[in-house]
Amino acid sequence: MLYNKVDAYMVRIATLYHFIGRLSALFTVTAITILLYGCVSTSTENLTIYAASSLTDALSEVGSAYEQEHPDVHIQWQFAGSSTLAAQLLNGAPADVFASADAAQMQRVQAADLVKPEQMSVFAVNQLALIVRKDMTPPITSPADLAQPGIRLVLGAPGVPIRSYTDDLLNALSETYEPTFLTSVNENVVSEESNVRLVANRIGLGAGDAAFVYRTDITATIADDVEVVPLPDELNPLVVYPIAALANAPSPTRAADFIAYIHSETGQAILKRWGFCVPTSTARDLLSVSRESVVCD
Repeated sequence: MLYNKVDAYMVRIATLYHFIGRLSALFTVTAITILLYGCVSTSTENLTIYAASSLTDALSEVGSAYEQEHPDVHIQWQFAGSSTLAAQLLNGAPADVFASADAAQMQRVQAADLVKPEQMSVFAVNQLALIVRKDMTPPITSPADLAQPGIRLVLGAPGVPIRSYTDDLLNALSETYEPTFLTSVNENVVSEESNVRLVANRIGLGAGDAAFVYRTDITATIADDVEVVPLPDELNPLVVYPIAALANAPSPTRAADFIAYIHSETGQAILKRWGFCVPTSTARDLLSVSRESVVCD
């Protein structure tokens, strides 16, 4: 009987030791997992990119593709009007890459020695589109109709790239229309927005009758609510998008690599899928871009 009690006691002790051993192993695996996770997370490299709002959809997809190929990189996006972004950079905001919707805002940053001229390149090209609220009465069928009384015209704010391109187009149109065209159009402006996406959304929501946007801003969100009025191709300015790594970029090597990725076949294919034209490999500086040197799908 005594031996039986001893045997039972020994079995209980063995079972307890086995349980403690498994528990210890579990704690060890958990600790290693936490340690490894901490090592992985702290090795992630952040890349901060300031980009024009009209690039939101296309560059977000480019960025996702880049992150998939480089899992150690996390891109932090800042999308806004190019003039707003340039002002933030001039005020000391840290960033690795700046992608502008026109040369003027890039040159502002360059003048402050934040961008080196040799690092700037054009990676995308766009054009203006005149969108109007669907089923308008009377309809707007030509830019000349923007001078009609009562038209609610939405434009970008002065200094924003979309406004600069729009002013160039309106000035060119005024030479072919009535002398009062420009004055009448300006009297119809009811809103001036800080970026082109806000301009487009106002027409999509019915808060305006007509607006000049970029061709790529006619997204699925508003496509069913607007109509596109043809513009004279010879007067429609080319919208160029320069990109550059900042001279004080926290991650300069990664910034240069991302820009190279945008210029790669993969990056350019994504841009074209979103409606952008892309410059040929020999026409990536501002002076070389022309209608003949861009490729569109």
